[in-house]
Amino acid sequence: MTIWQKKSNSLKTINEILFKELERLDKQNLSTEQMRNEVSRANALSGTSKVILNTINIQIKLNKLKENGQRNIVDEIGIEND
Repeated sequence: MTIWQKKSNSLKTINEILFKELERLDKQNLSTEQMRNEVSRANALSGTSKVILNTINIQIKLNKLKENGQRNIVDEIGIEND
């Protein structure tokens, strides 16, 4: 079972996963093939994390628009954010 499966989907969980990967990348005794696999995994984790964080930033911006009475803009672009 992975960290992600054990915990809630949160920014704290993302940080824990990324720092665990840094620990794996820092291991001195990895073979070349193991290091390639870890680098590939780290790239995938990094890319996925960026998408998640960009989505969170968009949600924050949408909430600010709604709070500022600009609900029509949110409705116009057709995004639901509950």
